[in-house]
Amino acid sequence: MGSKGWLVLAAVCCAAHASAQTLGKFEKWYRDQIASKIRLSGFRDVGYHLENVTGDGEAYDQTNYGGQGSQRFTDRGFVRAEGKKVLGLFDFDVNLQDSRFQDPQSEKFTVNYERGLWSLSAGDIQGRLLNTNRFARFNKTLRGFSAGYKSGPLQVKALRSQARGEARTVSIQGNNTAGPYYLQSSQVIRGSESISVDGVTMVFGTDYWIDYDLGAVTFENRVTGASRVISPSSTIVATYESFGFGGPAGTIEGAGLAYTFGRSGTLGITAMRQVTGAKGQLSTRLEKFQGFGAPGIPYTLQFTPLPGQPISVRVDGVLQAEGLDYNFDTVNRAVFYMTRFVPASSTIDVVYTPTPTTNVQGDREVWGLDYRVPLGKKGDVTFTHALGRLTNTTNPTSGVARGVEGRYNWGKFTVNAAWRDVGDDFVSIESTGFNRNEKTHEADLEYKPDSSRLFRLSTSNSSIATRVVSGSTTNIQRTRFTRNEFSHTLNADQTKAWPLTFSVVDTRSESVGKETDVLTSSLSTRRTFGKLESRFGLDSSRVSGASSGQIDSFNLRNTYLASQTFQMAMDLTLSNVRSGDESGTGRSVNFRARYFPSQNFTGTLSYTDSDNGGVSSLPGFSGGYGYGYGGNGFSNGADTSIVGASSGRRVALSLDARPSERLSVSGTASYIRTAGSVSSNSETNQVGGLVS
Repeated sequence: MGSKGWLVLAAVCCAAHASAQTLGKFEKWYRDQIASKIRLSGFRDVGYHLENVTGDGEAYDQTNYGGQGSQRFTDRGFVRAEGKKVLGLFDFDVNLQDSRFQDPQSEKFTVNYERGLWSLSAGDIQGRLLNTNRFARFNKTLRGFSAGYKSGPLQVKALRSQARGEARTVSIQGNNTAGPYYLQSSQVIRGSESISVDGVTMVFGTDYWIDYDLGAVTFENRVTGASRVISPSSTIVATYESFGFGGPAGTIEGAGLAYTFGRSGTLGITAMRQVTGAKGQLSTRLEKFQGFGAPGIPYTLQFTPLPGQPISVRVDGVLQAEGLDYNFDTVNRAVFYMTRFVPASSTIDVVYTPTPTTNVQGDREVWGLDYRVPLGKKGDVTFTHALGRLTNTTNPTSGVARGVEGRYNWGKFTVNAAWRDVGDDFVSIESTGFNRNEKTHEADLEYKPDSSRLFRLSTSNSSIATRVVSGSTTNIQRTRFTRNEFSHTLNADQTKAWPLTFSVVDTRSESVGKETDVLTSSLSTRRTFGKLESRFGLDSSRVSGASSGQIDSFNLRNTYLASQTFQMAMDLTLSNVRSGDESGTGRSVNFRARYFPSQNFTGTLSYTDSDNGGVSSLPGFSGGYGYGYGGNGFSNGADTSIVGASSGRRVALSLDARPSERLSVSGTASYIRTAGSVSSNSETNQVGGLVS
């Protein structure tokens, strides 16, 4: 080989070496900047179920397995891709469904970018501004983008989007059971809800759980099985978002600014606008079902079809004829039935136009100004002012909301006070929360002489307005609600003594010239005896005025930790209701035993027996806690909630095993019986298995 040949060979070798180095660097860069920053996860649930249902099979179908209660096989899949600091620049979160049963809440895509003083989010986001002004707060599920900037004492945030859900706030009277209580809205957006009972905020998982598909709330701790019976004199207030279809699409946009002047305080400015659009746009929806087998078994759509709009039903791609191949329920248009056997191997496609559920009237805009003044390290005072307008509607309005809130700690005393004046015509951007149009003042005083004693005295007086829109007319209904409370807590080592909590609450409400007074006394204590922990509670409520009655309840909760692998818990509540010539004693009994020899295996035996005693309401009673939440300047209401007698019994044995990190197997055997006017009237024997 000549000298030129050697030179050519050397050049080729150098080029190959350089290419290999470049490829190696690229692979390392790809691994470090992309591959190692992305995490893929998901699951596949394959279930086999044997059920024998007698009674209301339609209700059973809707309330089990995400609306697939009548299916022998269930198959659901889900894939999630998460990226953290991909290319050192952005995060992303993508959720994809892989099953014939599609959950409208599970499909989402979000991208986040944060660098230096700036932050950006786009896609399906939880839209929030700085929320320094209580009358111009914003917290809503959106599809759009938001941007933020923070430098020293200055903070700015802005967003623009279309709303995915609409805000609703509703009130429901207790029916002497733990539930379920129906919010009159299906497809409640997960995590959007806040729930209170008689003004006390409930905690998800501890105080209640919720079926988001049905919008049903049950006041039960899913871990311990302990339930909370809601008496007929108590009021549940729930604020939440639900998916809406049709109606004006519109946009939501806003910005918030906050600037801190050191010890002089913090200034906040907020501006928001909600534009509904000139015309409502109807949209169609595709839902897929596996064949349920025999004819006459109900198929339930997630939304009610809009009357007058075409509906297409296909089985394995073949168009079906209404009246011949299928029929819709005459009462509930969201339910249809096939007239022949459809095997589980077949797919039913339904294309329909959901009935519009959005009911925001006109365009909304609000401007807010607030200033927070610190009172040293012991407290602060916040002044808020907002101007809200409703335009592009037959009933345009504008109003002002203003308020002052303060807190101060002085040694053993703590004082909280507030004054609010929210005009009858004030409107803000539609958002969840417990705000309402009202004129109110409230004060709270706590005295803690030592670590074992606490005294609390509180009072509030509110004049509440409810906006009632009927055609081109808007009427204001005004009610009054006052609340006074005294409580005393005596803490002690519960292994040696009985810590006590005693409270007296007096509420008075007046609506349409009718007055109602509720006086409630409560006493609770607890004690630990070795491995046994016991909790006791007594409550007594006397109702007088427009409605009268007496409600007495007793609650006992025992938890026994036999060993580190075996635990038992029992919860008993008895509630006696007397109203006129009627009297009934409701009960709620829960027992649960758990055996968990390792982290990879758990066995649970549970028993529940619930009956409201036949007296589920007090005639003519209207609790003041729920005034002003059936539609106001901050959120919409919903249809009238159904309250009635109900009872149920459930025995279940479940076994859960996780042989590996990627595989879990579970089996369940249960007997369920439910009856009443607010529950399915059915009896079920069930055996099921699930592999994921």
